[in-house]
Amino acid sequence: MKKCLADCLGNCSEKMSREHYLSAGILKIIGNGAGIYVSGYSWCPVGERIKVGIGSLQANILCQKHNTELSALDSNAISLFEYFSNIEDSQRGKKEASEIKIETTVNGDLFERWLLKYVIGVMYSKNASAGKSEINKRFVDDEIVKILFGLIKWPITQGLYLDDSKKIGLSTKCFNTNLWAHAATGKLVLAMCDFHGLPFTLMLSNTDRPKEELERSDLIHNHVYHPTKVIINKMSERYEVKILWSEGVEKGGDVFYFMP
Repeated sequence: MKKCLADCLGNCSEKMSREHYLSAGILKIIGNGAGIYVSGYSWCPVGERIKVGIGSLQANILCQKHNTELSALDSNAISLFEYFSNIEDSQRGKKEASEIKIETTVNGDLFERWLLKYVIGVMYSKNASAGKSEINKRFVDDEIVKILFGLIKWPITQGLYLDDSKKIGLSTKCFNTNLWAHAATGKLVLAMCDFHGLPFTLMLSNTDRPKEELERSDLIHNHVYHPTKVIINKMSERYEVKILWSEGVEKGGDVFYFMP
């Protein structure tokens, strides 16, 4: 039997689940039920996007019990991507603007952990890598698994950032993943993921530099930590995603995007 990545928590079920490292429900939204273009995986040519079937983006990495315990992460993320998909359909003339909700709400803690679930999945299944090859084995340790399951808190400055430095174009059928490792230690520092045209960044380890310095650097320049609202503007249209964070979590400000 293959090892569940959460076996450090104990009480694994005997049967493994064939887990999509990007949730099946989100793949259906982004890929419209068909093929999807991806880049940044270990089997993709550098700098190129390739088309794959949705069913190929999965691996046996979680037992059924632990996979079920993370279902709330998937449901929360799916609601967010459905909202973005509806906006895109409106821009493409597939839906009337009057049919689209102006505002929606998402749980930030759950979405942050969902993004971590995705990064863990591609790393643990060896579909993505960064820096030295051994990074895959070192990355999924007991601490990161406990953060994934909400048993311990994220270290300060780690977790979700949003890049607000550029225009966006909501787009289905493609997503991109880039992983950055520390040059000296080979430890994974950042996962930069473009899903549906939005640039999400997950900081995964300390870099021994103060947050103020990170915010001035090219690596994290114009990134907002734990944003509380995402505002999307296109001419006279305006859409808002309110992001709710649990009490005690450091929060950032609003993120503004302009659609061409």
